Formats: sequence, structure tokens, C-alpha cells
Amino acid sequence: MTRPEEPTSVVPKLGRVSFGLYASKDYPHLHDPSAWEFIAYDAGFVGVPQQKWLITVAGKRPIACEISDINGHLVAARAGAGVAALPDFLADTDAQLQRVPYDGEAFSRDIWMAVHRDLRRSPQIRAVMDFLLELVAENPAFADHRLNPQT
Repeated sequence: MTRPEEPTSVVPKLGRVSFGLYASKDYPHLHDPSAWEFIAYDAGFVGVPQQKWLITVAGKRPIACEISDINGHLVAARAGAGVAALPDFLADTDAQLQRVPYDGEAFSRDIWMAVHRDLRRSPQIRAVMDFLLELVAENPAFADHRLNPQT
């Protein structure tokens, strides 16, 4: 999700993915934001933009657990461990989760595709690139969840 900076790469932007705050529908503090505890990334992800956003949202409220990958955040949120910052396209479709209200600034990240400059016209590579661009641009599962493609 970070824009690649290799000088030999062509780097088209695929789109943008929005994030929200989610908790289990059974989370005991679901309706008491002052009591929320948060699911964050571990220390190895301190500079990741969604981690920075989550820490800002959490403020002085506690971090319940630190997990190194998004799948772990999803599982922990489902289990009621706390409130997680998850991609909307992933969490909005999860029947066990509920988006929790947040009045602050929304958060989203760009999605990039990197291809070596010399390979971008290869028919096989071009087919994969076109497929990914089409998937993001036309798939209702993405469009309905605020993933806005830009080519």
C-alpha cells in the first residue's frame, strides 16, 4: 500500500481504500466510547499510517492488544478484544462486526501497483495489470465499499 519508489518501475495508482473503526456486535463497551480499548499493530509497525491514525483516535484510552497483521486484527475484533481500524471493504461485509461511530477525520490509503518498466508491455504482464485495474474499477464488492479506482 506504500507507493513503490524504484526508478525502474512504472507505478500506477489502483485506487484508494477507506478504513473505519469496527468492533464485535457483542463487544461489551460498544455503546460507551470512553471505555473502548483498541487493537493496534505491534512495535514493528509504528510508522504505518493506519497505526498512526488509530493511536490518534485512541488518545489516552488503552490498547488491548498488539498484533502484526490485519487478519489478526479482524479475528481479535470478532472475538471482542476491542475496537480495530479495518478496511471498510473487509469489515463492512462481516456479519460479526459493527462499524462504530467516530466523529473525527476519516482515513484512507492509496493502493499501488508496481511493474518493471521493461515488462509493462509484455502481453502476460499487461493482462494481469488490466485485470487488476478492471477488478478494482468494476467489482461491486469494491465500489460499494468506497474503494475508488483511479488509473
